Amino acid sequence: MIQKLFEHFPYLEVITRHAYKKLLEIGILKKRIVPNEKAEDVKKVDPIELTYMLEDVGVKKGDVLIVHSSMKGIKGFGMSPQEVIDYLKSLVGTEGMLLMPTYPDYPSENSKYIFNEKYNEIYEYDVEQSPAWTGLITNIFRKQEGVIRSSYPNNTLSAWGKDNSKPFLSEMETDLAYDRSSAWIYCVDNHAKVLFLGIHAHHSLSEIHIAEDYLDKDWPVTGWYTEKQYIIKTTETQSKKHAEYEKISGPSI
Repeated sequence: MIQKLFEHFPYLEVITRHAYKKLLEIGILKKRIVPNEKAEDVKKVDPIELTYMLEDVGVKKGDVLIVHSSMKGIKGFGMSPQEVIDYLKSLVGTEGMLLMPTYPDYPSENSKYIFNEKYNEIYEYDVEQSPAWTGLITNIFRKQEGVIRSSYPNNTLSAWGKDNSKPFLSEMETDLAYDRSSAWIYCVDNHAKVLFLGIHAHHSLSEIHIAEDYLDKDWPVTGWYTEKQYIIKTTETQSKKHAEYEKISGPSI
């Protein structure tokens, strides 16, 4: 019931999550550990059904498609991660663009970071090497030939297909992951479709955060952002973007 409510009223989810975070901080609430889903609870579906379902919701060749995925959630299809990726590529075709969230894994404990006087910690993001916490499919996808991964170190996207460099051309002009120069706004401007593959929207609807970053200073919730500092390791071809990011983030470390 609550899941459906959040899916239909995303602003309500934003307010609830903010209140929950504050209650955790002051110790009124404690995090609850949810048991893993049982194998017998996963719906068994013939892989051909996937094609029918996606056609029914209007996914077609030439689309800009953002895919949030869980290999566990689709194990009933009997497809390997690579088969899922190949299928999605064939779905949008070379004239379309396939994107996946490949958010770098910055663990809160035992993580690799560097201390300095101004910031408590400086996170290190290696565009090519930093693993993503967004699942097995996305980690295989981000390393494939023809896939470009964003140099932006937070809520990072990877893209394959026609003009797949375009989402990232101006991303370093902003200090917010979903701001008006971001890859996410490129997706909005190009009418991207969002597919949740084996995962619920209320768990992975990253697009909900476009609103607050787009509004930026006009966002009505105070204390919403946390300032962080990153070192970004890039290839030589990405060095120009890296330099631009340093200009807006502070001095080089």
